[in-house]
Amino acid sequence: MATSTYSAVVQIGSININRTRAFSTDGEVTASPSLVVAQSGTLTTRTDADTGTITMASGAHTIATGNTVDVYWSGGVQYGVTVGTVSGTAVPIDTGSGDDLPAQDTAVTVVPQQAVTCNIDGDNASIVAIELVPSSSTDTTAAHLDMQDSGGSTILELDLVAGVPRIYDLAAGDTNALTGNPIVSIKASQAGTDAARVVKIAAAYDSTP
Repeated sequence: MATSTYSAVVQIGSININRTRAFSTDGEVTASPSLVVAQSGTLTTRTDADTGTITMASGAHTIATGNTVDVYWSGGVQYGVTVGTVSGTAVPIDTGSGDDLPAQDTAVTVVPQQAVTCNIDGDNASIVAIELVPSSSTDTTAAHLDMQDSGGSTILELDLVAGVPRIYDLAAGDTNALTGNPIVSIKASQAGTDAARVVKIAAAYDSTP
């Protein structure tokens, strides 16, 4: 058996609410991969909601033909995007999911997806916590996680903002967004062009029937 702890503090005006709970679980799953830096560009051609061409800001970009990337812009992300035949700074894209591509000439950042091995059975989980670690106190960088089962189907797709953790306290009755097949792989990325950022993933589970 393992012991996990969840603490929360809320202060609103003169009201202060504190909550700390320790609970026994059968085990834990943790991961803390560093997500690589994204690269800047502009959506110079928009053919439709998930097709277009990005002109990269630098000829030294490393986006390659056949990559699967996530494309970010202010207020949106399209994930699982396939890169066509790259020619210099011209990066054709197609068949993404998520938000529709923005208007032509919108500034974007592009980053290859990273596969993170992380086995989470949401049906047995007691608590799941995820956070993109900020690089500073004012960091509001976006990140995206596509949490998939062994067949590549999405169990949960999650948008993150640096420094704003997502916590599912399932043992206390929070809605379980991770039900279904166990998660075995997470396709992850972050939008920042200034530095790599760590995403922390932790889950505690109780497999007792």
